[in-house]
Amino acid sequence: MKTNQDQRIFSALNHAITTLAGNPPILLPYITLAFIQLFILEIFFFSPQFPLSFIFGPIVRKLWGEQFLHYPVNFMLLPRIWQAIQTPFYIFVSSFFICLSLTALVAINEGQTVKKEDLRKKARGLYIQVLAAAFCAFLLLFLIFQLFELVQNRAVLIRATSGVTYLIKRIVLDGSAYWGLAISIVVTTIFAYIIPIIIADSRKFFPAFKAGLKMLGRSFWFTFGLIIVAYLCYVPIILLRQLSLVYTAMPDLTLLTLILSILVMIAIDAVVYTALTTFYLMQKENQ
Repeated sequence: MKTNQDQRIFSALNHAITTLAGNPPILLPYITLAFIQLFILEIFFFSPQFPLSFIFGPIVRKLWGEQFLHYPVNFMLLPRIWQAIQTPFYIFVSSFFICLSLTALVAINEGQTVKKEDLRKKARGLYIQVLAAAFCAFLLLFLIFQLFELVQNRAVLIRATSGVTYLIKRIVLDGSAYWGLAISIVVTTIFAYIIPIIIADSRKFFPAFKAGLKMLGRSFWFTFGLIIVAYLCYVPIILLRQLSLVYTAMPDLTLLTLILSILVMIAIDAVVYTALTTFYLMQKENQ
């Protein structure tokens, strides 16, 4: 039974990759999204230099200090700024391009002729509902992270230097990046089918949320397993990020980590949303 489930998961992921590779209208929104993010990262990277320093220089000096405008300390600031824009960017920008890609996927699945203007028009019509789903997912993610922060604060107060209690402390504190990834997996699983249902059935958020939870209940282990396998691809990025913190003499490694993080996360989103939407459409056809 487990082997069959594993085969279904890897088959769904493989089919998603094949679908993306063979259908430019589905893949192009993710490529565009990657280009936009890399362009923004490039602006931040060159912000301490002329002529961008005229705009960003005073802001950086006031918020962080003069030293963050100079090499190699500016590399320490780059991840902070990038992390700060991730939430609004995902909610307002990434959600639209995901919506655009899945609209193309649904159209192709239904045998329709894919026209860019028609796709944009439909995506714009559903954008508010997708935006609501993205915002609610972020809200849940934020609340869980707040709870985890309380756990971390409690772990810091543990005075033990050996034994089970000390081991728990080290697991909580040293594994914070992996706990963050696990939290993201849980939230993604909960909201797995909401955006696909909004796009495929042109539903509003609340009916899509209810239908999405029902769909998740019928296929929880498949969905959860698929998302875990896809998100495991992000583990090397976490390791690389930790390496960049250890080897501070290699500040360029920070920039490389950010670039790879962008590309890998977009690839994960592309494969996961394509696989889940395709699975939902298949289940819908079989009913």
